[in-house]
Amino acid sequence: MNRQAILESIDKHLSAQTADGKPLPIGDVVSRVAKELRVQKADPSTVVTVIPIEQVAAFVDGDLDPDAIAAVCRAVLVDNGVIAELVAASRALRTPVQFLPPVDLELTNRLLATHPVELISQKDIARMMHEPEVSTRRWRLGMLVPIVAVAALGWFLIQRTWDGSAGESSEVVAGAAGLVAEADPPLIDDSSQVVDAAGSDDSVAGEGGSLADSSPVTVPPTGPVNPTGPAGPVVTEAGSGTPDASAKADPNMGTAASPSGAPDSSQTDVLPAAVPEGTTPESSPSPPVKTPPVKTPPVPAAAVPMVDAVPVGRPAKTLLDESADRSSPPAKITSIQWNQISGLVGAVSVAPDAPPRFVVRRIAVEETFPLKAANRFVALRLSRAVAELNDGGQLILAPDSMATIGSGDAQVSAQMDVHYGEVAIQGVADGTVIRLRRGATDLGQVTFSMDGSLRISSVAGGMELQMQNARLRTDEGWLYDESIRLTSSGPVTIANPSSQTPSWYSQSPPTLSKVLLSQIGASKDLVVDLEAQINRLASSTRLTSEQSAELSKLVEMRVSLANSRVFELLGNRSPRIRQAAVEAIALLPKNDPRYEPVWAAIELDIADPQRRSELDQWMQLIRTGADPRPEQLKQMFAALKSPKAKVRGLADAMLRSYVNDPPPWDPQWDETQALPALDAYQDQVSDQ
Repeated sequence: MNRQAILESIDKHLSAQTADGKPLPIGDVVSRVAKELRVQKADPSTVVTVIPIEQVAAFVDGDLDPDAIAAVCRAVLVDNGVIAELVAASRALRTPVQFLPPVDLELTNRLLATHPVELISQKDIARMMHEPEVSTRRWRLGMLVPIVAVAALGWFLIQRTWDGSAGESSEVVAGAAGLVAEADPPLIDDSSQVVDAAGSDDSVAGEGGSLADSSPVTVPPTGPVNPTGPAGPVVTEAGSGTPDASAKADPNMGTAASPSGAPDSSQTDVLPAAVPEGTTPESSPSPPVKTPPVKTPPVPAAAVPMVDAVPVGRPAKTLLDESADRSSPPAKITSIQWNQISGLVGAVSVAPDAPPRFVVRRIAVEETFPLKAANRFVALRLSRAVAELNDGGQLILAPDSMATIGSGDAQVSAQMDVHYGEVAIQGVADGTVIRLRRGATDLGQVTFSMDGSLRISSVAGGMELQMQNARLRTDEGWLYDESIRLTSSGPVTIANPSSQTPSWYSQSPPTLSKVLLSQIGASKDLVVDLEAQINRLASSTRLTSEQSAELSKLVEMRVSLANSRVFELLGNRSPRIRQAAVEAIALLPKNDPRYEPVWAAIELDIADPQRRSELDQWMQLIRTGADPRPEQLKQMFAALKSPKAKVRGLADAMLRSYVNDPPPWDPQWDETQALPALDAYQDQVSDQ
């Protein structure tokens, strides 16, 4: 069973209908898909990892890597919940948004009663409660924007008058004020209201919003505008526009931009140039002729974005203004050049084999990579690299790290995914924007100020960020905490972050000798060339201490190249590689992104609960450095007879650490070839 078979089955049953012509309920679709796909009964001992919801969506879209796809396929065999999520995602993909059923108000209230702010953002709540009214809200927004824009034009001209502009501008100011005063009453209540990102006018916010800074926009109350009051200059009998000391700019619209250029003269000539002393516009014998508001086509709702209030459990330092938004796109990062390389650093590509496999080509110093397409780079253990960006900044790749960097769209300078390990960016131009991704999921964007820096540590489900002179923007708003954990569920402030800067940030680790690096040369496949060097040194009968140290480094680098496929190395013919792979599995932290796929691969080969329990105990021996009990040695010996090569390699790697004279062993041997080694192990295990 593969991804295509799952999606074809789901699509077939989603297309089915009931007797009265209605689509099948999701529950019926799930049961039919499960019955069709589960031809053979699943092994009850199989342990299935939890599938994150974002991986379900990426599975439907086809944006998952092979390991994650295999994990979803395994889960489908035993978990109806995963099938239900896949069915729902497939149905949503084939159903237009306007035809999706709205969330019931009672359900919304129940969700709000269960940790409302932690589980659902305010923006999502607004969508659930008011989605049927989208067209009405957008129409209101479209009528409201020109009114606010005309008022902003008036204030722009007022400021010109204060700066000594020509006296005739006072007529234009009065005309703009008149247009705002004559707005349609149904659009504006007597009290100030807030328009959210979708054009809703049913929520209340504080003061200080404007179109320019993308914070909530406060709508001025209706009623006539007095041109002699705070909204306009004092007009004298001579018609000169001299500002009054009490004239203040409206903070709600002082920075808004007018959608048009100079105002139409037909909107200003109808107003008097002066108001007689002792009168007001209400009592003036010559009231101005009322001009209808300017009608412009509605604008998209996204033109007025909104920043959510600070959610509970997430960074408290949320900027409610968005002054970091740029009117012009940020400068693009179009290329990187690796100027400093210590150890082995490679460019990753996918070989057209069956099944596909990653190929790592060694990168040379001063090699340049254009970012028109995404590039994936890996630094092996005991290795580090520094790349110069075309904007003058630097990208630092830490030891045992893999990252993908590409150009992104016009709204960002570049985008990056740190698959595992750590990466740092520093010295980029002011206003540089880096989008952070995890697979197909957009986690957020980091905007740099002058001398800004960013350090990214990849963790299970997301990233941990250390920022200086930089700010993070997510769906929750702008965040400027220096230490943030960022996942698909949102940002969280890291409590008590470490204040120490890691050594790789400024210096390279001890690595291979120059002689050995030159022997590896311009490798087109580091896996092949590393194993060749390992076999060459391991076959030597007399190794100096320096050669032994170099051999250990080579083995470490080979294991780091395995990424999340380290369990496959237990079938390798080299005992040194097998032992290093077992140690890497045992010591892999649970928050490492490779932890889940590594243990998912182990579960495929070791499905027996008894053997899994034994394996857990063996891993604990490595972590604690304890000696095995006699019965544990017998368990390892029994595993040497497993029908699976990787299990045989695992057992040999464990025994090799605890017996005095381990015999040669190859996991690829057949039963006849393995018989002498089995006898040798039997004798030593019996003596324990």
